[in-house]
Amino acid sequence: MKLYIFRHGEAEDIGKNGVFLDGERQLTEKGRRDAQKVGAYLKAKNHRLKLLLHSPLVRAVQTAEILASELGCEKKSVEELSTDFGVRTYLEVLSKHKELETLGIVAHQPTLTKLISTLISGEHHTQLHFEPCSLAIVRVGSTLTGGDLQLLLSPNDLP
Repeated sequence: MKLYIFRHGEAEDIGKNGVFLDGERQLTEKGRRDAQKVGAYLKAKNHRLKLLLHSPLVRAVQTAEILASELGCEKKSVEELSTDFGVRTYLEVLSKHKELETLGIVAHQPTLTKLISTLISGEHHTQLHFEPCSLAIVRVGSTLTGGDLQLLLSPNDLP
């Protein structure tokens, strides 16, 4: 499986625009632009996703909507990709979809860098700089181990 791992775009701070719950934080204008930029890049490079799973938190939902629109793929909210869960749960979510050739997820830090590290090395101690709206593409087998990191991209890497 080719796994596309996205961190949600930049979100507004708690307390801004009357939002006081983390799960209700919306994307900033920069967050929206970055998601569109990453989606357009993937589309231009002919990347195709079968399914894009995302956290139910507003900033992840908005990021997934923009990416799915660019890539023309189905999207689905998955509670277990929220900030309340860790790597083990994320791996359980992925294992339910391991028959797909391509799968995307939009979720949160610090779990995403731990997930990427676990998929590649089996350990979750590797430190990666994974800023908002970054993308990692990891090719994994059916056991979700021994993955190959094929791309690590920040929206700041794109024109």
